[in-house]
Amino acid sequence: MFSRPVFWQSVRSHYVLWVICTVVLTALLSLISAFHDPSVMSSFMEAFEDTPMAAEAGDQFELFGSLLGIITQTVFGFAGMMIAMVYVVVTANGLVASEVDRGSMAYTLSTPIKRSTVIFTKATYLIASIVLMFVIIGGVGAVTIQIKHHGLWGTTYTADVKAAAKILDRDRAEVAADLTLISEDPQAFSAGARARGLTPMVYSAYLVQAMQRDATAAAAEVLGMPAAELAKDPSPILDDPEAVAAAAGVLKQDPVAFRAQLEEMLAQMEASKAEQAIIETQLTDGLTAAAKHLGLRTAELAADLSLLKDDSGAMAVASEASTMDVLTLDYVITQVMASNEVSADLAVDFDAFAFLMMILGFLLLMLAVSGISFLASCTFNLSKHSLALGAGLPFAFLILNLLSTVNDTLEPLKFFSLMTLFDTERIMRGLLYAPQFVALGVLTVILYVFAIRVFKRKDLPL
Repeated sequence: MFSRPVFWQSVRSHYVLWVICTVVLTALLSLISAFHDPSVMSSFMEAFEDTPMAAEAGDQFELFGSLLGIITQTVFGFAGMMIAMVYVVVTANGLVASEVDRGSMAYTLSTPIKRSTVIFTKATYLIASIVLMFVIIGGVGAVTIQIKHHGLWGTTYTADVKAAAKILDRDRAEVAADLTLISEDPQAFSAGARARGLTPMVYSAYLVQAMQRDATAAAAEVLGMPAAELAKDPSPILDDPEAVAAAAGVLKQDPVAFRAQLEEMLAQMEASKAEQAIIETQLTDGLTAAAKHLGLRTAELAADLSLLKDDSGAMAVASEASTMDVLTLDYVITQVMASNEVSADLAVDFDAFAFLMMILGFLLLMLAVSGISFLASCTFNLSKHSLALGAGLPFAFLILNLLSTVNDTLEPLKFFSLMTLFDTERIMRGLLYAPQFVALGVLTVILYVFAIRVFKRKDLPL
């Protein structure tokens, strides 16, 4: 049932296209993973969260703002499917219909090798090459994510935690979980500030904000809600004594004192909303004027506020433009710099199991597509007829799936597309997707079995 000569002949005929498509998809996944910056993405999400675009996107705005979401939109989206399908349909056509069309199949069948062995071997090559392609894509992508972001296992620590842990002679995990160890030790504090390249004033503000972040995260875990959502409105903490105790424990405070402090902070937040908007406008005006004074673009100065903070002339210009006195402006800039450092600490929230299921789902989809193309290749004797069905139908499915995402009116088109069975959103949300995977697997088996039977029984122009 299996012929090595036929298999290696198939490899020699199609390995170039296989290498090209595999390298392109692997590079696409690896580059996206390597250059993903969670702090930049966080800033982008914050800038657009209250815009009409975010409202239009709804839950998908936050869902696809993660690394896995970006990979889903590209590698597992239209672009990735297009690249993978090029290999699948071209190879499926070349394995049978193209050889029949050129007459080389007649030569192969003139040897003692049985027709059933030839077609089974070619089907085996097509399936094996697709599986190997996705093993490489998934493997290299996973290694890149692990090296760059520790997204699969292990924990990455910030430079100041590493430096402070060395001074304190404590475990990094212990220091990261209790930043008061740094703030209460002068030597550890100095080492941490140097490691981050911050002034003591900015580093002190950073530690305060970082501990508040960790306290919110502890309370969010108790409440069973996202930390980012709780950070915007911490009031639910007051309704749960366990959440109050968890947050107070991180800050090394008495729960009663923490509750009083939180109530005061919430009252100030409500009263200072309008004032906060004014301060943001003033700061923007000051940055614009200071950037012009320093010969920089505003975005460049905003990315490195130390350039402003360390230049007395630029501070004077910014103070005048913002109508804030220098001391107030210096305080605001310090808090913004500290906030930027907190954002830079964001680790990649990566669901390794969901990534594995994405790879598996994409593989099953391409195997089903290959079944369609292989059946067409086994059915027709001319390449043009084989490609009309074997390439036309899969690419029609792809276009229908793309059109279904344009608006609600066209959404029903997805029910006419095979790509609907690869529902990336359901995988990311942890919803039920096993039936779709089973359907793709069953469809693949049926198509290949039918293709082999058709080829064995049909008349060939020998």
